[in-house]
Amino acid sequence: MKKLFTFVSKVHTWWVGQSILPFILSANLIAFVLGIPLVVLLFNLDEESIGGPELEKLGAWGTFLTVVVAAPLLETLLGQSWPIRLLQHWYPRERFWLPLVVSTLVFSAMHLNYSVWYAVLILPIGAVLSYTYLLYQGRKGASYWVTTGVHAVRNLIALGAGWLVEG
Repeated sequence: MKKLFTFVSKVHTWWVGQSILPFILSANLIAFVLGIPLVVLLFNLDEESIGGPELEKLGAWGTFLTVVVAAPLLETLLGQSWPIRLLQHWYPRERFWLPLVVSTLVFSAMHLNYSVWYAVLILPIGAVLSYTYLLYQGRKGASYWVTTGVHAVRNLIALGAGWLVEG
């Protein structure tokens, strides 16, 4: 257990020492790696069971604007900014772990309209987004925008991968 804690501590130190763009890219890599066990666990589920947004009706630009611009802006506000700030206000002694866990669960719950499995699969990115918000909270305005940037890049990668797979 001590080796795991040491490893996580080293990853944290490396991660927070990066400038914003490498941080955003590495945050997505970390979320991807954290999600691998969930993908393996849910591997036998078909696409219908997992669900997801139905974007075909929006066209390419509508999909891009919805997924890469609007969703990160709104979901960062509702899934990270408000829950974290409210919890830190209501429970000033619990400035990190409680807001991290609750914000991650709020973000996941915001996606339950697709399916329970979809909400489970996005827990890692929810945790990374909440962690990002908390890390950048000391910098005026940066927590919202960096978190939104991580989210937008994650959605862009997912959108691009979806378009490549679908052809």
